[in-house]
Amino acid sequence: MLQQENLNEIYVPNQLIQVFETVIQSNEQDKEDFDYFGVRIKNGKYDTKKIINKKKQQQQQQQQQQQQQQQAIKQQQNDDYIEQEIIDDKYAKQIQFDDDESFDIDQIQQQQQVQEGQVYNLNENVEFYLASEFKTVKFNERKELSCLVGIKAKEVQHQQVPQQIEGDAQNQFNMDQQQHSKVGVDLLCVIDRSGSMSGEKIDMVKQTLNILLNFLGPKDRLCLIQFDDTCQRLTNLRRVTDENKTYYSEIISKIQANGGTVISLGTQMALKQIKYRKNVNNVTAIFVLSDGQDEAAIPQIQKQLAYYSQTLTIHSFGFGSDHDAKLMTKISNLGKGSFYFVNNISLLDEFFVDALGALTSMVATNINITLQNKTQTPYDAITISKFYGQDKSNNQTIKLKIPYLAEGQRRDFVFKLSIPYINNNLPQEDVLLFQAEVQITSSQTQETIQKQAELYLKFIDENQTIIEEQNYFVTEQVFRVESAEVIKSALQKCQNRQNSQAIDLIDSLISKVQENQQLSEKCKNIVSDLEQVKQAAKKEYFNKFGSKQMYQIISNNYNQQGINAKFDASGIQLQQEEQSQFQNKKQMMWVQKVQYSKKCKP
Repeated sequence: MLQQENLNEIYVPNQLIQVFETVIQSNEQDKEDFDYFGVRIKNGKYDTKKIINKKKQQQQQQQQQQQQQQQAIKQQQNDDYIEQEIIDDKYAKQIQFDDDESFDIDQIQQQQQVQEGQVYNLNENVEFYLASEFKTVKFNERKELSCLVGIKAKEVQHQQVPQQIEGDAQNQFNMDQQQHSKVGVDLLCVIDRSGSMSGEKIDMVKQTLNILLNFLGPKDRLCLIQFDDTCQRLTNLRRVTDENKTYYSEIISKIQANGGTVISLGTQMALKQIKYRKNVNNVTAIFVLSDGQDEAAIPQIQKQLAYYSQTLTIHSFGFGSDHDAKLMTKISNLGKGSFYFVNNISLLDEFFVDALGALTSMVATNINITLQNKTQTPYDAITISKFYGQDKSNNQTIKLKIPYLAEGQRRDFVFKLSIPYINNNLPQEDVLLFQAEVQITSSQTQETIQKQAELYLKFIDENQTIIEEQNYFVTEQVFRVESAEVIKSALQKCQNRQNSQAIDLIDSLISKVQENQQLSEKCKNIVSDLEQVKQAAKKEYFNKFGSKQMYQIISNNYNQQGINAKFDASGIQLQQEEQSQFQNKKQMMWVQKVQYSKKCKP
């Protein structure tokens, strides 16, 4: 007789005991296995293990197996990538990526001695600051307060070089520019030579590369890499001397368009060249030129940058109306660089020298900013509610990293403070809320300095009157990042065929800023961008060039760099006429030099 105590572990109800007893008796004769309601009977005996939980255990085991399989697949993918990198690294050594041309140390030391007066003084010329839109708050107010932490490299006056340069003055212009370059640059150009680049596009690329040689000097080094669905290093990383310029011109003339588009092959080879070079220049940059689409590029480039872990910037140049501007923007954002939208191919050379002008005027590198919450009771409930363009991991410490900063450039990181009701009626001056520290390394001397900044607020009784002027610089920077977010929303509406709603969004923002005359004057460049976005959002323009223009403006306005493309009413991309809001004087001068040389062509 099957006893209840034998079934306790498996929780079989009393009314089923007789059923199991009958089954066991019948099972004694044929010795077969049976499974009734999850209870296993074999050879006339009842299995008294915890079988009633078997299904649950099986489900758990299956879930664990699935999780293990997923983890194994993910790990295998990482292992495969790392293993592939190890293989590639061995291959890289075999093809001698460490064959970069060495610097002439004596010549460089002599140049540095001659140019001692041109060494950029970080302590004197770099400003580091914390600021808020208002400095006074009432205890009984609950409010959002806009603030920012920023760094600026002041522009030092240079000798003016005339725009109109003819004949023998061309060589003198080049010499002047090389002398006025703050640093040497290692530049790697990653060139799309796929079939879609044939004709005018590849011809303009070749022409632009030759123009680029005029703006590089002996302390700069250049490497040319071309890709389609394969990749080839056309040159090693060598100095741009007069002799080597002839060599480069010969190589450039042989570039031909053919094949598919795998951008990550080109970036990987460029990063290997950077990793394996024997000598490291002051500044390192990659230019990626493509008109194609490559959905797999972003995850691959993310892995490459993490794996090689180099200090550099990546600038991307997207050609024509059919390239993937979203992709090219992501590439430049990953590399902390600018995206240049080249709808009018004849403007490529101007965009090239703009990017190069910033690189050759870099004054600081490895810029690390730490922002710390220093609030104490009763102010410790004040928190950062939003940090524009950044992942806000916590309210205590935020870390920011900038690879390079050029003379005349600034980086302003905007955030909002949430200030709750504070139970205190005693006015208090100079309440410390946040402290920031920056560590900066000179691109020229490798000297490292530190600077600090603090954010203080004044808290007053609710019956007192606040008398202070608004900090319009902070307001301007808030408008810059908020306009980028509105443009992003407008872009999404256009993608959903809600173009008129997108235009309404932009109109509303323009009206808001124009209500304040002082703010409107400070934000005139941003308003100009918004007017361009209104045109780009029209149905007849959005698919032609509008979406790409919007991607560019969003990225550049967030990152405070690059040239935002402008189009006339007929959809023609315009040549730059005035210095853009994110250009320094050297960049604008170089662009004007290229523009003038094109006007002088027969």
